[in-house]
Amino acid sequence: MPSPDTTNPQRQFVTKPDLDAAITSLKELMDARFDTMDARFAAIESRFSAMDDKIDSRISAAANKLLLALVVIAGSIIASLLYTS
Repeated sequence: MPSPDTTNPQRQFVTKPDLDAAITSLKELMDARFDTMDARFAAIESRFSAMDDKIDSRISAAANKLLLALVVIAGSIIASLLYTS
């Protein structure tokens, strides 16, 4: 796109092909930028997914340990009730 000449007082106009080329160039730059951002978001999302899987496995392991502890406690209570009666 031509820059305005400040030394020459006549008007200079931008042509339609110049505008179309500038718009096309801007669209390409925006698309490239958004593609880069999408790739970054995909990488971050995969890391969060991996962390979610780790957290889920640790929570289920803790829940399994708690359930096992409750079964042992209940079993010992039942055994003591049977033994004393």
